[in-house]
Amino acid sequence: MDSEALQDGAVNLSAAMLIWLFGVSTFMPMAEAVDPEGLTKLCSLIIISTFTLFLVRGFRGLLQALDIISNLLVRFFVERGWFPRDKALLKSRVRSALQILSTVILFLLYSPLLSALHPSLNGLVAIPVVFLIILMMFRVLHPPRCV
Repeated sequence: MDSEALQDGAVNLSAAMLIWLFGVSTFMPMAEAVDPEGLTKLCSLIIISTFTLFLVRGFRGLLQALDIISNLLVRFFVERGWFPRDKALLKSRVRSALQILSTVILFLLYSPLLSALHPSLNGLVAIPVVFLIILMMFRVLHPPRCV
């Protein structure tokens, strides 16, 4: 594990969350009060671009954090005796479940920003996200077999 990448990821993800929080709770309502049509779209585009920039910069740290969390959960499950059999399979399933949860959370974070641009845009993005989640769930339930 690269601790510097994990720290950089935490800083970038924290900045992304602050941008999202202030953007959605403060700037979007303020822009809607001033100019309901044009300014809201512009504000949404600015928030999406900066939020995405910090998410991309913190993605490597997020993956490492998910790996650490999955290791801790696997250790917890094995120590309790809930899943004593295949530890590697359990680790891959827990990690995939955390990735699915992260995908859903990211879509929900983008949802109000996309809705401000155009209501159908949120639905258009939801379709590939749902397919991605189905593929990830299929990977969890049917892992590749080693020959």
